[in-house]
Amino acid sequence: MKRKYYIILSLSYATIIFILSSIPQPPSYVEETGFDKIQHVIEYSILGFFVLGSFANRNNVKIILLVIIICSIYGIVDEIHQFFVPGRYFSVLDMVANSVGVVIGILILRYYKELGNILRNLRNENSPKFIA
Repeated sequence: MKRKYYIILSLSYATIIFILSSIPQPPSYVEETGFDKIQHVIEYSILGFFVLGSFANRNNVKIILLVIIICSIYGIVDEIHQFFVPGRYFSVLDMVANSVGVVIGILILRYYKELGNILRNLRNENSPKFIA
């Protein structure tokens, strides 16, 4: 996918996260069961995936660290923002889940690219060879 699409997806998804976390919500069973941490991990995995995709050199360690920092700071700001939304609360564990999600999203994108390379190589090796 082209970088510009990843950029659009990153900005759109970050906006959706902000809008959804602005909706007042009464406490529910989700927080009590800990399932909300899984939701945070999934939510920020997607964000990490999109943001890393926005960079041309996705294998550069500095870029990966930058993406982790940017997305983790966004998660912290979102948690602080929720402190001021009725029915929402600030949670350090949610911030940790957000950061873990970012790292997972980055790993998925990197693994996905490697898997694509492996499949391409297998296809090229198994394709019929014609000798002229």
